Amino acid sequence: MLAGLLLIVCPGAVAGPSGLPRLHAGEKYIYDPYRRVVLLRGVNVPGYDDYPFPCGARDAAAIKSFGFNFIRLGVSWEYAEPEEGRYDRQYLEAVVKFIREAGKAGIYVMPEVHQIGWGAPNSGIPKWMVDKTPANHGDILGVVREANRFWSERELQDKMLGFNDLGSGLYLLLK
Repeated sequence: MLAGLLLIVCPGAVAGPSGLPRLHAGEKYIYDPYRRVVLLRGVNVPGYDDYPFPCGARDAAAIKSFGFNFIRLGVSWEYAEPEEGRYDRQYLEAVVKFIREAGKAGIYVMPEVHQIGWGAPNSGIPKWMVDKTPANHGDILGVVREANRFWSERELQDKMLGFNDLGSGLYLLLK
């Protein structure tokens, strides 16, 4: 879903929806619209742990004050699509609002669907994707069982790809 938003917040023309210059990935470097090499100094923002989405303009300003110009933004599929095909617009709009605030602060954002402990409670994977919920993140046998199930069932992989495709729908929220 959201990995595609890097392109939304970045590729081809002079400015994207965030107001920042669009970036282009070359063979060895990332470039701005004038073919100058861009150095991104990044930070990880784990926005997947909390509901409602916790980040805002003050967070973006704080990140910028430390000299960062790039955020890897963890987003919870579990919160974004709690039931198959039903999206939590409030959560997604909060994510988009933060991406906009970061752009205003001069920070590029790469959202990514984050998960930890595949299928465990609060893992970032929706409950409807899990056959038998692992007891917790430390339930290695349960987590491995669910991860193996995901990688062996094309239908489950297609569902995740469908969620990743939602990034094009988020583009409309960014406009």
